[in-house]
Order: sequence, then C-alpha cells, then structure tokens
Amino acid sequence: MRLFVVLALVAFAGCHASVMRSDEPEERLGDVISDTFWEYFDKAKQTAQDALQKIRETELGQEVHTKLSDGADVARQYAVIVQDQVTVLGQETFATVQTKLKPYAEELKKKVDELDLGQNLLPLAALQTEVLEKSQAIKQSLAPYVEDLKERMEPYTQDFTAQITALWEAFTKRD
Repeated sequence: MRLFVVLALVAFAGCHASVMRSDEPEERLGDVISDTFWEYFDKAKQTAQDALQKIRETELGQEVHTKLSDGADVARQYAVIVQDQVTVLGQETFATVQTKLKPYAEELKKKVDELDLGQNLLPLAALQTEVLEKSQAIKQSLAPYVEDLKERMEPYTQDFTAQITALWEAFTKRD
C-alpha cells in the first residue's frame, strides 16, 4: 500500500528526470552542423595540401612548375614588347594627327586675327558707358518721387505689420 501511495505521488507531482546531466550545456543543431562542416573543410584542406606537396616532390610536378614559371616569364616579356609597341604607335598617331590638324589651326588663327575683336568691341564699350550714364540720370530724377512714396506708405506698412504680427500670435497660440 505504501508503494502504491509513493507511485501515486510521483505520478501526480511529475518527475522530470533527464538522461543528460544538468550541468552540461545542450548543443544546438546549428552548432553541431557548423562544427561538422568546419572539421570536414579542415580535413579536405589538409588532404589537398598533402597531395599538392606530394605532386611538387615528384618529377612531373617539378616539370609542371618549371613550365608554368617559364610561361609566366614569356608572358611578362610579351607584355613589355606590346607596351613598347603601343607607346611607339601612340606617338606616331599623335604626330600624324598633329600634322593633319596644323593647317586647320593656322587657318582658324588667321580668321580670328582678321576679326580684330578689339576694334569691334569699342562701340559696345561706348554703348555700355552711355547706358550706365543714362541709368544714373534716371535714378537721380526718380529719387524724390521714391522718397515721397516711402513717406506716404509708412503708415500703411506699420498697420500691415501690426496686423500680421497679431495674426501670427493668434496662430501660434492655437498650437
């Protein structure tokens, strides 16, 4: 009977026993997969390095290395030759273009010299001076009228400013 009571208590209270120890952290599935991947990657890398080292040590590997080095040297020499040829070709092309354009440049220079811009600009300078003098005269003749208009508008301007200020204050008080 005691056994039955103990079993009943255990069933009602609930026992959450675990096979794993509680002080060991549980690993997540993502961490396990990540660790496995990196271990595989490290092993594959080491295997490839070992195979490469073995190939280098063989006679065939040394021949391949020599051929690749020789090919790289030939490519560098070819690049230097091509660069020299391009430089020479560029200089020749520049000289040819310069020779062909020189007559056109001289003709354009002659036409610009024939225009004699200094003589053509003199009437414009005189006109500018005349316009400036006339505008000063108009400004002086209108000055009294402008002052009179300012004096007449002063009361209206003050009244308008007061109205706008009052409206602004009313508007800002609403917010």
